[in-house]
Amino acid sequence: SGDLFYNNLCLKYNPVYKPEFNTLWDIEIDTSFITEPFLAHNLLDSSDMFVIQDANYTVHLFDHTGKQLWSKNIGEKVIGKVHQIHANKAGNYRLAFVSEKHLHMINEEGEYPDKFPVTLKANATTGLGYINFEEKDNPLLLVACDNLSIYNYKTNGDIDTDWKTDHLKDTLTGNFVPFICDGRAMICFADEGKNLRLIDKRGNWIVKFKEKLPALHNDVFYLDIKKSLNTSAVIVTDENGIVYRYNFKGVFDKYELLPKVSKNYFFTYADVDHDGKGDFIFADHNRLNVLNKDKTIKFDFSFNSNINGPAQVIQLNDSTLKLAVSTSDEGLFVFDSNGNLNRGISLAGKTPINITSIEKCKFYFAVTTFGRRIMAHAIDNEVQEKIELLP
Repeated sequence: SGDLFYNNLCLKYNPVYKPEFNTLWDIEIDTSFITEPFLAHNLLDSSDMFVIQDANYTVHLFDHTGKQLWSKNIGEKVIGKVHQIHANKAGNYRLAFVSEKHLHMINEEGEYPDKFPVTLKANATTGLGYINFEEKDNPLLLVACDNLSIYNYKTNGDIDTDWKTDHLKDTLTGNFVPFICDGRAMICFADEGKNLRLIDKRGNWIVKFKEKLPALHNDVFYLDIKKSLNTSAVIVTDENGIVYRYNFKGVFDKYELLPKVSKNYFFTYADVDHDGKGDFIFADHNRLNVLNKDKTIKFDFSFNSNINGPAQVIQLNDSTLKLAVSTSDEGLFVFDSNGNLNRGISLAGKTPINITSIEKCKFYFAVTTFGRRIMAHAIDNEVQEKIELLP
């Protein structure tokens, strides 16, 4: 009014509000990180560790406090995930992964054991398939190469000549997905030509599919495992956002959930609210939609900048799930299963993330990266007790 601005301010006071940790630690190096932080465990003191690679192709290991334990330059970019194998209570372990030309194995001191790195028979096209159905068995270390062959390596670096499977029909860039159904251990994967394969742990076919998958957007599929193999299925989407449930008998159902999506959307299939039913999660431009297959919306959210990756479901304990979404300009957002934003603000960083906890899982933290920084942010950082009504 005139030269004056008038404002009304309303304050509400909660006497039992208890703020907890926000950022546990924040470490910066001299170059950007190029992989997500991969989780490893130190069984010597039951603490978490995080493996990550920077733009100079140096692999770093950080402990749960953010202290760097070692770093090692490997001269190539890590493809896919880093897996921890042979961990014991004496604190010994190995980290296994592939680059384009090598299979790598690094011990707890940051050094290569004998024979490593192993030169591959051809260039790797996807990350290492670490399959370990039984702890006492030697794990499978599957490497898919551009000669359309899949090799299984032993943990000593030798090729397992007893493990054989048919050549691929097209390049494999997606993941090996292990699961157990009908009491049988199986491995599922799909190549760029939408050819689905289901094999056992010796490489033998379990089901030979006559038809290709109806779609395979971004080379990503999800498993919907039921009590029997016949009722289990693969969940995929096409470039228009249509969802297909393709069962292991070769029959598919089609779900048109959203009116329209862009060609660059991200899709996630997961049980967000822990009700035993999968939810369909679309991240497109600046919009997040979480839906049931009957098109009902569980929740949605609009951001001020574009989402730069698929939504990630993170598990805090047996029954608590969170949904993490990263945006290009605003950072990381974490939602609960009802769509409520954690603490009401975004956090620095981006997905994929990993979860660590302290004080016997009393507090949970998301470990993520942002440029040259690796940091741990509180997920449940507010304890909201019962509020007594004041007169």
